[in-house]
Amino acid sequence: MVAFNNILVPTDFSDYASLAVEYGASLAEKYGAQVHLLHVLETHYSATPTFAAGLALTSQVKESQEAAEKMLRDLAAGRPMVCKTAEGSAFLEILRYAENQEIDLIVMGTHGRTGLEHVLIGSVAERIVRKSSCPVMTIRDPRHRFVMPFDKVQ
Repeated sequence: MVAFNNILVPTDFSDYASLAVEYGASLAEKYGAQVHLLHVLETHYSATPTFAAGLALTSQVKESQEAAEKMLRDLAAGRPMVCKTAEGSAFLEILRYAENQEIDLIVMGTHGRTGLEHVLIGSVAERIVRKSSCPVMTIRDPRHRFVMPFDKVQ
């Protein structure tokens, strides 16, 4: 029998990710599992510890982390969820967290990045599906309908 004890829901705070939180919470309730919400701060360190007009990068990261933690708590909406942030590549940090926390299922939205950024960097969800050691459930926006090429719009 399949058992889900720990469900990871990575979020970039997009609408797709919010929908994934609802799916993850519903599955957790059904299986008596713990939901882990994770937001990855994609930090890109330069050769110097400062940027722009001499602002310290560490203070910017700290502020971003605090804001993300508040948004995670708001997203959990009082439900008993583990809320965590990580720094680095979203793809790598999600896989690392899943491995370290013995995650049984990853539930995530299909979209986050769009346009040129998606083309250059690729889909995080796509990479997670290919590389994860545990099952991955991807959630599409129900308003998007797949149309077969031979379906004729009249």
